[in-house]
This record gives sequence, structure tokens and C-alpha cells, in this order.
Amino acid sequence: MKEKIFSADYLCTWALQSIACAEQGKPKDNGKISFVGDQGASTTREAITEHTVFGEDGWINLYPEDRQDLYFLLDDGWDVEYLNDYSKEMYKFGSHDVNEKKFPSFKGTPAEKLKQFVERVKAAGWKGLGIWLPMQAYGEDLYLKSVAETKDYWVEVLERSKYAGVSYWKVDWGKRAYNTVDRGELSKITKEVYPELIIEHGICCDGVNDKKGGGRYAGDESYNRGMAYIKYPDILRTYDVSPLAMCTTMDRVACLLPEAEVLLNCESIGAMAAGLGLSMGIMGYHLPELAAVRWHRIAPAFSGGETYISDKILYDAYHFREGSHWDPYLINKTIGQGAPAVISRNTKLPEVGCKGEPHFVLASLNPTGAYSVATLNRQLMGATSNAPSITCFVDSAPENIGFFGEMGQIDFRLSKTPKKVMLESLITRKTVDITAESAGENKITVSKSLLEKVFKGENNITVGNRLIVEY
Repeated sequence: MKEKIFSADYLCTWALQSIACAEQGKPKDNGKISFVGDQGASTTREAITEHTVFGEDGWINLYPEDRQDLYFLLDDGWDVEYLNDYSKEMYKFGSHDVNEKKFPSFKGTPAEKLKQFVERVKAAGWKGLGIWLPMQAYGEDLYLKSVAETKDYWVEVLERSKYAGVSYWKVDWGKRAYNTVDRGELSKITKEVYPELIIEHGICCDGVNDKKGGGRYAGDESYNRGMAYIKYPDILRTYDVSPLAMCTTMDRVACLLPEAEVLLNCESIGAMAAGLGLSMGIMGYHLPELAAVRWHRIAPAFSGGETYISDKILYDAYHFREGSHWDPYLINKTIGQGAPAVISRNTKLPEVGCKGEPHFVLASLNPTGAYSVATLNRQLMGATSNAPSITCFVDSAPENIGFFGEMGQIDFRLSKTPKKVMLESLITRKTVDITAESAGENKITVSKSLLEKVFKGENNITVGNRLIVEY
């Protein structure tokens, strides 16, 4: 399978909309916010406005040093009016028209308003504009028809995005959300009308895998759907999760990667995106995602290649108390999830040593030649997983090596002996020569104690770091 490599990370407004709901005094009836999104989708949709996007403290101002590498993506609610009953007014979704009640300064035809939005986003320094849309055509009598039957609608809105210069479509739920034929047809039409547009499909599944069974993605009702979607261009989003996000997404990725002909989007798990070469849909301003954005300049997300998966399965568990998740089925239940302990791409599985329960471990050799390794924390019913010691069998001489998350000691086994090793924090940009402390014959060793010495007194020393190596 031929590898495809390109940067497609974006800042998604959905979680920011939820936070804005709380700030605007629009929480659930009990007046309490338990988690981001517990206000319900209807209320969250109301929070995307000209003020929240472009105001003095608007989301457009996030990632000031890095937004040139991110698309700004308007999520669910940008093109619908304030509705009384969203469940009965689903036909109003997909208008592809910047709503004038929410964005009063945007005037003209739908295409002109969308173009104005693109211009304002790019003027603020973002890479481009992305938009959310449902998997259905707009209009009461249209959503029961296939994409092929409503091709005129899809051609029209694609031409609108093309005229405006929209860069990215996030295609989510809708009346045709579970129809694999329609998903494929939409991707086909997109490549005919606007081939430059990046189109992302969402699997549309529960927040956990196989919630009524064994907790594995291969047993989930969405599994066959996900395996069908991975043949379409350009990106497949692994979809919504829960407090068990790391384990749930790890297992989805393990199933999808070996067959995927597209990029995988792992939502907002920065260490996973950096460690495995996946794209991200960032949900706010967080340091792991910031580190991944900066790493992706060196080693962008990629598709194809070889995937290696460990036989060892790790199991996480979480008790869902009242108000902890949007899925009522999960409430007052303890749910387990399982996933492979280690996944790698284009490189041998790292060797992991740990006392007690280890973190998940990920590694990849990017088509650019860069190498990365990452760990993911786990949910263990009140207990914590532990930082493992890791041996990475790189078997090449990368000039850039990234490592993300907590680790005890990392040994990078190389094909050449390094002459110079510089350590850079991807967060602070502090760079220090560590050749004497780390370089050996055909290897580099980085310990937690070395990081603590180099970054003495600094916080977040394990979030994301880069080795710059000369041979």
C-alpha cells in the first residue's frame, strides 16, 4: 500500500462550545456541569456565535504561535438557527449557510458569507477553515434519499465550499450516517467537484467499544462500518470516547490501521497522534496536543505502511457514575475495555519493561525518516499505570526522534553511532546538548533523571521532547 503523508490537524469548536454554555449560564436544569458536553447537544449548538468565535476572548485567538499549522473547524451548530426541538427539526441541518442570527456581520449569498468566514479565519493566521456537516442532504423531503439521488445538492454545496476556499469537511451524523454506500458516493463526488477538499468521515459509534459485551472493538456493532470506511479518501475519525478514551481508541486503531488506505484521526489524543503518525481533532488548548502539532511539522500524519501489534492485551475499567457521560446505558455500570499493549508502524515493536501495570506504548517510523515513541496513561479503577522502561529498535539513523508521555528510561537502538545529540522541549523550546550523557555505540539513552536534570524546576518535562541527532 502506497503511503500518503500530509498535515490535517484542526482545532474543533465542539468542546469549546460546551464550555461556553457553562460560562453563559446555560447548563442542564439542575444547574451543575459534571463534564464538558453534559449540557446536551442542543444547548451546545447554541454556543457557537460571532462573539464566541471572533470576540476579544474568542476561539480564533487560540494557538497564537502554532495556528498556521491548524485548520479552524466550525463544529455542529454553525449553519442552523436557534431551534426549539432539534430531534424534530433534523431536516434543517446541512444548509451549508452561515447562520445570520448567530453571525450577523456576515452578509450576502451563502457562498459569499462562507467566503467571508474563510477570509477572516486565514487573516487571523489559521491554515484554513473546516466545517462540520451531517451525512444527509438539507431539506425535509431529501434526507430519505441516497447521496446518488441527491447529487445535485452535494454538487451545489461542494461548489459553494470551492468558491469560498473551505479546506476541510468533517462529515458526522445524519440520516444517512450509517450508510457505507452513501459515504463512498460522497467521497467520489467530492473528488470530481472539489478534489483539493479534505473530507473526513466519522465512524459514528458509542463512546466505548462493545459496551454490552467484551469491550473490544472487533465485537462492536460499528466494526464492519469502520472497516468499510477505511477505503475512502481522505480521513477516518475514530470517533467519540469516554473516560476510557485511551484504551477505547487504542483498540479501534489496532483494528483499523492494518487495512486503512486513509489517514486516521484519533480525536484529541496528542501523544497517540505523535507516536503513531495520526491526525488530530483538537478540542481545546492542551499541552500534549500542542507538542503533537509541533512534532507534525517534522513528521506529519501518514497512511499505509506496515502495522505491528503485540499479542498482549491490557484491560482498563471505569465506573460510570451519574453525570459522568452522555450515554444513559453506561450510568451506574462498571465498563471494561481491552486493547493491545503495544502498537508500532514501519518499525519493530518496542520492548517494554515495567513493575506493575504499564502504560500503553506506541511507536512509528515516519516516511520522512523521523522516529517517535509515546506512552498513554490508563484507567484502572482508582489505581494508576506505571511509566515503563522502553527499548526502541529503530534500525536506522533518524535525525529527529520524538518521545511523548511518561517513561522510565528509553534506549534507542540505531544503525549508526551518534556524534551529537541535542534535546529540545517541544513545549518551551529549550534546547540542550546531551551528547555526553546519552550517546553510546549505535544507541541513545534518555532517562527520567536526565530529563529532570536538564529541565530542572520546569513543569511538563515529559509531555513532548525531540532529539536532534548528528551522525
